[in-house]
Amino acid sequence: MSTTADMDISRMLDTAASELPDLAEWDLRPKTQMIAEKAAAACPYLGGSEQKPRDARTLKRWRDSRRGPAFLKIGGRYYYTIGALREFYQHSVRGGLC
Repeated sequence: MSTTADMDISRMLDTAASELPDLAEWDLRPKTQMIAEKAAAACPYLGGSEQKPRDARTLKRWRDSRRGPAFLKIGGRYYYTIGALREFYQHSVRGGLC
């Protein structure tokens, strides 16, 4: 017999699992692939999505404070490798590699 508290906990767990980023498509990409800053803002490794990308100002603030993912500056534009984004994600998750 299930109580309302059990149902609430189950509902909370389902909601938490649905809020995790879907990394399936991004995990298939080679780690040396470079993507532009705008595409990186929509990357689930940074907490963004195609519907709601992270603000580019956040990436700039992270670059300025040297706490975001590693980047390359080519011709005045910023690029990120998939490997750098994955590493940043791994270190950012609680209980990650750090």
